[in-house]
Amino acid sequence: MTVTASTAAPVGHPDWYLHRHLERLSNEAPLFNERLSYYEGTVRLKAILAWWKELFGTHPVGLIDNLCNVVVDVRVERMKIEGFRYTGEGITPGELTTDAGAWRTWQWNDLDEFAVDATTDAMIHGRCPVLIGPPQKDGEPAFITVESPAAVAVDYVPGTHRQVAAATKWWVDPVAQRGFATVYLPGANYRYQTSSKITDGTLSEGASWVQGRDGQDWEQQTGVDFVPVVEIRNPRGLSDIDPCRAGQQALEKTFMDMLVASEFGAVPKRVLINTLPPQDKDGNELPNWQAEADWKKWLTLTPGPKGETPDVKQLDAAQLKNYTDAAAMQLQHFAARHRLPAYMFSGFTGNAAVNGEGARAAETGLISLVNLRKVAQGNGWERVVRYAAHMEGDDRRAGADLIETVWGDSEFQTAGEQVDSLLKLAALGVPKTALWERAGASQDEINRWKQAKPEDLVLDANSTFGKSDPKATHVGTAGAQTTEA
Repeated sequence: MTVTASTAAPVGHPDWYLHRHLERLSNEAPLFNERLSYYEGTVRLKAILAWWKELFGTHPVGLIDNLCNVVVDVRVERMKIEGFRYTGEGITPGELTTDAGAWRTWQWNDLDEFAVDATTDAMIHGRCPVLIGPPQKDGEPAFITVESPAAVAVDYVPGTHRQVAAATKWWVDPVAQRGFATVYLPGANYRYQTSSKITDGTLSEGASWVQGRDGQDWEQQTGVDFVPVVEIRNPRGLSDIDPCRAGQQALEKTFMDMLVASEFGAVPKRVLINTLPPQDKDGNELPNWQAEADWKKWLTLTPGPKGETPDVKQLDAAQLKNYTDAAAMQLQHFAARHRLPAYMFSGFTGNAAVNGEGARAAETGLISLVNLRKVAQGNGWERVVRYAAHMEGDDRRAGADLIETVWGDSEFQTAGEQVDSLLKLAALGVPKTALWERAGASQDEINRWKQAKPEDLVLDANSTFGKSDPKATHVGTAGAQTTEA
């Protein structure tokens, strides 16, 4: 799309940023769409042969065995945020629980759900923008939305990757039939709309923009000295889908070739020798007899034109082992390249099944990779909750010296292993609140447990929801990790 109204604006003007950002998003749109098609499994195979379409009548749409979404999802499901912890002036030293105010903002904006979308988009595209706005009503938390990286462009202050200089979001309103955009700068937002209506839901080439919107001013003062946009970024802003594409295409072609081989050679073939083509009772050649599948109809063979004795030979079914062996090798390479535990493909690659200890050992590389992403993405979420505190007028949290993102444990453990680990930590003097946090308890659960009476926390193992055992130890079921910013 060409933003004709903004090309002559001076550098740093909102019009200049609008043109710059929309042009960038337009240029990146094909790559965004391709990455998403790999994740969703709708990408077309590039190495497909012409005779596939001739044989099946269509180009295959969708991957037979999509591993790109496995690469992303197996990491996302190990990245659950359980809260935020603050330290600084006005905050109780050594405070163990996650901050209730930040968690209220988190829950109010349904970020326990949408943070998963942000993590997924960050891994697919390398980044996911999050917008922080003021409370929509008095007494409410800040308004936070997770946006599509295809709809928001961000510029950083030169030399930094955390201080945003400007950002632009655009969208199409199907009701108003207009394109809208907002440029975010420190201290103010600037609104735009297309000069003409849009009937097909997309911006066409040469679309022009005008300042302001119907009933709204062009400039809106925000009262904050920062751009209220934060990108949740993968390490170095790199996509986890991009390294998968070549391996996925190679694996897919192997599967496609195997399907074609099974179509032609996976069943025995009979060859007629010294005989005329199959005929009906009147001596006419049967139409399409070569495509006839039911060979049992041919109970008699007609001698050849010179009276030769008819004969039938059979060709053995083609073996598909060559393809399965190649696919197994490709799967092993793919798994090693993307830190996928080998036991995930044990049924196909022939690897022996593993026990609990073996599974954890196989996940070592995956867990290390996930922990690196926790550091990178945790820093972004810490800026989100800090900016949200600014919007809410909470100087205590906004001015905290340090914010930590509290993550759930990346490793899956059995209940017995979790209990044993927590009991050992308790023996070392770890406070019970920290044990509850490591047990995966939510902020609300921890607050309820702290306010409960001791006799309400633990039940006597010999009773049925009645008597309490003051000597018993209360433990949970999971672990916790933190990243600092």
